[in-house]
Parts: sequence; structure tokens; C-alpha cells
Amino acid sequence: MNAVLGEAGGSVQAADSFVRNLVQNQTFTKYIYLGMGSFYGLALEACLKIKEMSCVWTEAFGTLEFRHGPKSIVEPGTFVCLLLSEQARDYELKVAREMQEYGAFVMLLTGRNGEDTAFADSVFEVGGSRISDDARAVLYLPALQYMGYYTALKLGSDPDSPRNLTQVVKI
Repeated sequence: MNAVLGEAGGSVQAADSFVRNLVQNQTFTKYIYLGMGSFYGLALEACLKIKEMSCVWTEAFGTLEFRHGPKSIVEPGTFVCLLLSEQARDYELKVAREMQEYGAFVMLLTGRNGEDTAFADSVFEVGGSRISDDARAVLYLPALQYMGYYTALKLGSDPDSPRNLTQVVKI
């Protein structure tokens, strides 16, 4: 499954249908988000959103750090979402290929799809490969948010009323 955006304004609509179809057609037991630089922060946020909305097991790691031991948790049924940078693209794609060899379903969020991403199970292309990774990061957000939302709906959870959470944390 692949998606391509013509303009940044189409990111929300494209992410909606792309992720909805992905979640409807796949079943995952674990969720792993990988990113480097500013994308690591996004990976943490994606992890938090899916935990809050869906109450599923998930973790986020720095992409290259994941190869040093955490990769031992990867098995069939594991969803690995790589927030692909342009700065370290070649190295990150090697990690993604390795996770796929271990049985993971690999989804790439990228500024540009190409021959080097053809191996992935799913690719969401947001465009903006010529802008900095930091600037392009905002284009990854809709797909990450929708992953938590549609996973929650599939599992019968109410994403608007997460278990054990309130709108304000009181100390």
C-alpha cells in the first residue's frame, strides 16, 4: 500500500484514508516507532498517542539505536513505523529492511518514495524531500495521529475518552 501527496494541504485527507485502510486490513500485536533527530521526538509522540487512544503496547526508539538490542522484540505481528529522514536515509532503510526480515510489517513515512523504499510493506509519501527534516516533520503528524485513532476504533476503544486519563493533570 502506497500513498503520494501532491501538496502539503492534502496531507490530512490522504493520511486519513491511507491509515484507515491500513488498520482495517492488518492486525498488529506490537507497535514500534523509529526516528532520528527531530523525528525521534515525533516517534515518541506517536508512541504516546497510540498508547493513550488504543491502550496497546508500543515503544519508540532512535532508529540506529534500535539495532543494538531492542530489535529482539520484533516478530511477526510487529508494526514498525520508520519516520525516514533525508540526512540518514540509507542507514535507516537498512534498519527497516532488517526489521522486515525478522517478520515486522514495515511502514515508511518519507518525503520521497523511490526504488530504495520499494521493499516496504507500506509507504506514505508526504513530499517536501527538498526541505529540511525539521520542516518536513509536521507533514508526518496526520498519519501518526490517525494510526492511534483508527487502531482505537478497531479495538473498540473510545479515543476521545482514554482509560485512566483526564483533560488536566492535578498535583
